[in-house]
Amino acid sequence: MRLLISVVGVQEVSAALDGGADIVDVKDPSSGPLGAPTLATFRAVRAEVLRPRLTSIAIGDVSEDPSFLLARARSAASSGADFVKIGFHHTGRVVERMLGRVAHVVAEVSTATRVVGVGYADHLKGTVLALPEHARTAGAHGVMLDTGRKDGKSLLDHMREVSIRRFVNLGHDAGLVVGLAGNLGLGELERVRDSGPDVVGVRGAACRGGRLGQVSAERVRRLAQAIRRQPLATGTRI
Repeated sequence: MRLLISVVGVQEVSAALDGGADIVDVKDPSSGPLGAPTLATFRAVRAEVLRPRLTSIAIGDVSEDPSFLLARARSAASSGADFVKIGFHHTGRVVERMLGRVAHVVAEVSTATRVVGVGYADHLKGTVLALPEHARTAGAHGVMLDTGRKDGKSLLDHMREVSIRRFVNLGHDAGLVVGLAGNLGLGELERVRDSGPDVVGVRGAACRGGRLGQVSAERVRRLAQAIRRQPLATGTRI
């Protein structure tokens, strides 16, 4: 299981890496759940992240202008992103179409960049369990569950653990990498890790001051220990 930590810029990279992040994700949390950062910001972060650590970038969600999304995906791939993430408020053929278009433009410029479809579990229209099959058909590499409304509620407030486990299993059956995110702190990580996701993504619990605050190496370290089942210090809270 890999730990993905979202950063807003190069100033947070060292804390994420020192704490044990496996994937450094770049986004603009002030612009929504998958707010796109500037290309210059991503490139600066990418230059600081050495193998075997990986990078990912948020490019927005399907409600935005498709031409902007495709241009962002192409630029991210040409700049060396390992993962490109795009968000969806619903399931259905539109997911397959948009993911397929993103996968196509990414493949034109990079054979190494992988596309991940992110479903917002708190306002996903249609069945969330359909997302893995849509992603597989579209040629995406992975799927992730997240929350769209950053209002303090977690993924577990919107989905039962049995449904989360089913989603993970369906993703794996489809040959996809599966991630979970959505206001996951220590308590939530302990509950979702047994579902078997490949990646867990965190922003708010990794920061002092919430998701609009600053990434803390110590907070990231505690999260890394939790997903790797290492003992935590008595009284630890995030």
